[in-house]
Amino acid sequence: MPEERGEAPVYDLEFLRDFCRRNLSPSRYIHSMAVQRQAAVLAPLYGADPYKAAVAGLLHDITHCWEPWEQLKYMGASGIMLTKAEKEHPPIWHAKTGSHLVWHELGIRDPEIGRAIRYHTTGRADMTPLELAVCLGDKTSADRIFPDIEVIRELALRSSHKAMAYYLQHTMDKLIAQGGPFAEDFLEAYDYYALHAE
Repeated sequence: MPEERGEAPVYDLEFLRDFCRRNLSPSRYIHSMAVQRQAAVLAPLYGADPYKAAVAGLLHDITHCWEPWEQLKYMGASGIMLTKAEKEHPPIWHAKTGSHLVWHELGIRDPEIGRAIRYHTTGRADMTPLELAVCLGDKTSADRIFPDIEVIRELALRSSHKAMAYYLQHTMDKLIAQGGPFAEDFLEAYDYYALHAE
């Protein structure tokens, strides 16, 4: 599926869009297209490759529509492990199954793209520019509507670290109100960007 041209592979975006269209709900497909566009806009601001950001943004939710039992079955067959906190939070499972599927079934064997998909839900400490572009592209895409979205969109255009700190605090407040759970990667991201927001 990847086509070699020079040093970096070129992926068939029309094929990938069709793959998403066939494997996502209509609303999730619209969201994925919006994240593709937003991640590509943010990437050059952060020093990342906009093409890789577009690919990762398009595919970031590729297993989002799977039922929890489908996620667990795929993880069991693929050797994907969940931490105790992750087991208690099925909505983030698609980040792990999605990155695995993109690597093993779509043949997009680019570690940067894989990690950007892997960490788009929880974040992690000291994210790469591409990971930041995809994570914040997901949070600030044109279809997103939630309190303070315009604040986060504006921050994302000026400072990836400030935008992450603001978004993670917003998410922390919501999780505290819900009683958790708190994935380890999320907590490490929260601590890191609280200290590096300036």
